[in-house]
Amino acid sequence: MKGKVRAGVLGLWVLFLLLLFSIPVYAKDVDDYTDVPQDAWFYEYIKDVSDKEIMTGLDTNTFGVEDNLKRGQFATIMYRIAGRPSATFQQKFVDVPVDQFFSIPVSWANNEGIITGYGDGFFGPGDNITREQLVTMLYRYSLIKGYDVLETGDFTAYPDGDDVSSFAAAGMRWALGKGLITGDQGMINPGGYVNRAVCATIISRFCKMLRNDDAHVHVYNIPIRIYYQEVGHEEERIIVPETGHYEDRGKTEAICDGCGEVITADPWGHCQAEVNAGNTACSNYHEEWISNYVWVVDIPAVTQKVWVMDVPGNSEVVGYQCICGAHR
Repeated sequence: MKGKVRAGVLGLWVLFLLLLFSIPVYAKDVDDYTDVPQDAWFYEYIKDVSDKEIMTGLDTNTFGVEDNLKRGQFATIMYRIAGRPSATFQQKFVDVPVDQFFSIPVSWANNEGIITGYGDGFFGPGDNITREQLVTMLYRYSLIKGYDVLETGDFTAYPDGDDVSSFAAAGMRWALGKGLITGDQGMINPGGYVNRAVCATIISRFCKMLRNDDAHVHVYNIPIRIYYQEVGHEEERIIVPETGHYEDRGKTEAICDGCGEVITADPWGHCQAEVNAGNTACSNYHEEWISNYVWVVDIPAVTQKVWVMDVPGNSEVVGYQCICGAHR
């Protein structure tokens, strides 16, 4: 029934994928993510996978720490861990079309035996990945690479240990033994979804684990970047202009008939002084309305402080590192 339902909605499913996974992601300085504060428990893990360009943000300012990771996204993460090997797309699953960001990674991982589909022709790239699926893919990758998988833990010690699927048993024991996962509030929670912060944590631990694995061969292909923050300043900007009107605040003034000066303060005193000085033309004055238009604010302007960029942010490659963190 599950396969029939999926086949019946294949057209809508593919359309959904085209819309969902055509959104670009960005590699950048982790400190630019507003949801990754430096005092968060996951900060160092996200910084590690971000610096190594294994995981990128949902957009320029959001990592999406609480968003559930998708199966297509994790296939892409595995592909990046492997160093982005040369691979070509093969139509293995009906819901993995060509030209999506996960298309090549899914084809590569399937050919390598790292991931499989649901057995009905579907892979489910937009499905949330579970904890046991994730560690199983890492376990299979480690087997292919010849990494140490002998150190194991015991998931049966957890209250929900019996919920671990048979396909994931070996991977779950290995992940516990290596400390890649440490339980979830006292449970192993094999079928629980993995959010992006938890995924970053597991991947960072996995990469660090490789430093002590004799089978690991260093490949220095990940750029080490120094990030330069943008330089700018705050300005008070008007976002809603003020409204008002002009009022004539003028008054009647005394104007000398001879010299034309305003003599309101002492009209006859001015005239008498001028006549005495021989300026008979200034012997009289008249009154005149002198306008003085003043802007009266009815509603004040609304202002807001805005950030104005003076110098854009940038990054500089200063070296290269291996996926395990070793650098030269």
